[in-house]
Amino acid sequence: MRFFKVVSFLLAAACVQPASADDWAGCQSADPETSVRACTALLRRSGETPGNKAIAHNNRGVAYSQIARRLSEAKDQAMLDVARINAEYDRAIADYTQAVTLNPRYAWAYGNRGAALYSKQEFDAAIRDFTRAIGENGKEASFWRMRGDAHFEKGKRRQAEVGANAAVALDNEDFRKALADLSQAIALDPQGARAYNNRGLVYDRLEQYDKALADFSKAIERDPKSSHGWSNRGAVYLARKQYDQVISDFTEAIRLDPRNASAYNNRAIVYLQQKDYQRAVSDYDTAIRLAPGDPIPYANRSIAYRMLGDYNRALSDANSALGIEPESISGLLNRGLAWQAKGNAQKARSDFEAVMRITPKSTDDAARRAHARDLLETLSR
Repeated sequence: MRFFKVVSFLLAAACVQPASADDWAGCQSADPETSVRACTALLRRSGETPGNKAIAHNNRGVAYSQIARRLSEAKDQAMLDVARINAEYDRAIADYTQAVTLNPRYAWAYGNRGAALYSKQEFDAAIRDFTRAIGENGKEASFWRMRGDAHFEKGKRRQAEVGANAAVALDNEDFRKALADLSQAIALDPQGARAYNNRGLVYDRLEQYDKALADFSKAIERDPKSSHGWSNRGAVYLARKQYDQVISDFTEAIRLDPRNASAYNNRAIVYLQQKDYQRAVSDYDTAIRLAPGDPIPYANRSIAYRMLGDYNRALSDANSALGIEPESISGLLNRGLAWQAKGNAQKARSDFEAVMRITPKSTDDAARRAHARDLLETLSR
């Protein structure tokens, strides 16, 4: 299982400076609470030009977006205040809208509003804003990159809705648009790591692993301190079963970001393949501690416990995965295998039949559907 995240980075506040720059220092502060207070005070002050008010709205919007992002990166992901996060993004969007109303050619405000909409997973609206930003400033690489990111996320959503496999993904218009936009971002900023990283994600989705590997390697060359690049390249090595490189890349990703839960999970997959079950359990323990709301490390740790002969813990972990995601294919399969190991053929059959019911033949889960069918046949003998 690979974990990828296309990271949405907020665009910088406008570089345009009003006449009395000292008065605006607080509004351009890196501290979002300070920026909100200062920009609000400026907006209440009479005598500012529409252009300056547009800048103040944009900068306050950036501050609200930063607050939302900070809340979304809380250490305990299970305790996220989603309503508060969305409210902060809504405040940001309202400010960016005021900014472009006052200055309809304000590229950065369109780009920033697009970033906020992207963070709310409103990808069509985000794409429209990035397109407008590109129309105003087509030489800014980040606008192309973020529109490419939005096309990629829209394509993934479409793929999930139709149950498409990799072959169908090749005909996904949004993936093609994502590749074109990210390639343009690279042409405009060849030293930028993010566009290479995110284009690599698209290639990986299309199972074009050689191209994905090349892009992730270029991203690492340009930003060797980014955990995401190492983690993403490690995932490609995992798909290619190059296990030594997998462990090396995920270990580096963990060194750079000890909170990278997906790196622990994916390194543990290699330990499972190598039958080093205790190390796998240790990595899954950490992944679960870092991301307790993710069902996959629970389902995967269930495998390790079952291979160690600890069927009760294997069953408990599979139940935990299903408690988070009731139709988790991995959770159902592994719970069925745990019941089978404990000698309860009836409950094992129930779980394997559930997999057959909820897994359409056309999806990428076809292999697990076939596995469930084989297990049912084994129980019938």
